[in-house]
Amino acid sequence: WRWEWWKVGLAPEDLFTKLETKYNIVPYRIQGNEVFYHNVSDAAHKAKNIDDFYARLA
Repeated sequence: WRWEWWKVGLAPEDLFTKLETKYNIVPYRIQGNEVFYHNVSDAAHKAKNIDDFYARLA
């Protein structure tokens, strides 16, 4: 893949790493609101702290 990466201060591999992640991936909803609510509620109930909570959601 040839592009003028040096003109903008990037590395060639940034095309499909940094740039793709930020500008070529669209976030979308995975679960409906009710299911998401139940998963979050369950994770909060079982979690011992915020890190545990986030780990359960991941």
